[in-house]
Amino acid sequence: MAKKKLLSSKPKSLAHGRPPHLSTTSKQRLNAHLSSQTTRTVIRRHHNLLKEHTRAISSGDAVTAEKLEKEIADNGGLEHYQAASILGQSESRGGDTSKHLLDFLSSVRVALKRGVQHIEHDKEGSTVGSRRLRMLDVGALSTNTAAGRSGLFDIQRIDLNSQEKGILQQDFMERPLPTTKEDKFDIVCLSLVVNYVPDAKGRGDMLKRVQHFLQTPSTYVSSQLETNVAKTVNRLETIFPALWLVLPAPCVTNSRYMTVDRLREIMYSMGYIQLQSKLSAKLAYFLFRWTGKSSEQQHFSKVEVNPGRARNNFLITT
Repeated sequence: MAKKKLLSSKPKSLAHGRPPHLSTTSKQRLNAHLSSQTTRTVIRRHHNLLKEHTRAISSGDAVTAEKLEKEIADNGGLEHYQAASILGQSESRGGDTSKHLLDFLSSVRVALKRGVQHIEHDKEGSTVGSRRLRMLDVGALSTNTAAGRSGLFDIQRIDLNSQEKGILQQDFMERPLPTTKEDKFDIVCLSLVVNYVPDAKGRGDMLKRVQHFLQTPSTYVSSQLETNVAKTVNRLETIFPALWLVLPAPCVTNSRYMTVDRLREIMYSMGYIQLQSKLSAKLAYFLFRWTGKSSEQQHFSKVEVNPGRARNNFLITT
């Protein structure tokens, strides 16, 4: 009798379905002289192998899974992929996506410099205090980014395989949920992270998990503050709490199951409103504000919305 698969409602970790962490020597690491085409090929091949590996595990095909693990190792493993990603996202190649985030936030730059104002209570009375906005950068590859250099944010960076000091090695899907507002963030950045998750449900689970790490919208509103301060707070309220989402453009322009409109519907069901977006030849940028409300009853399954033989199969389900 065939063994029945046990289904779990618990979101899987980002490492689920991936081969073990694979070390590489310095000779295997990419160098800055590799062409953009070469780095794109490395990244694309790694993604495809991960998808095949995930399918093999899901179907119980241990032989194929082991074969794919070896091929991933022969190609340099996770470090080789990350080296290519770092080169691809380097400023010299125009790949630092946080500079586009700062462009989107230019209307509230003055407010960002002032920070989030709030009332501090102590034995001597109440005073108006402030703090810089907190950012959680998931899948961070470098600390040297436009957002980091701007001085506008207190940034906590995490990644499955930290490449440098200042980036905590951590799986976002296993990160403990915040228990106090001090542990929450004003903005969460998922730049070229969701597309790395090898299955559609895992991508949806990741997006749903983000809201648990965001401040409540009321954080940026206080009628008790002085008029000039309150105006600053209200400007921040029009954007925060926020999600910065970056995907490869083909995920929403050339997929059978995903379009910009479809993504917007999925995010709206989770309580997000799209504030700004931008499509380039390679990437799709989205800035969403979280309203604090979501529709748990609405689900998105695999539905073909953009037919075509040459389309890819990128998909997000909830």
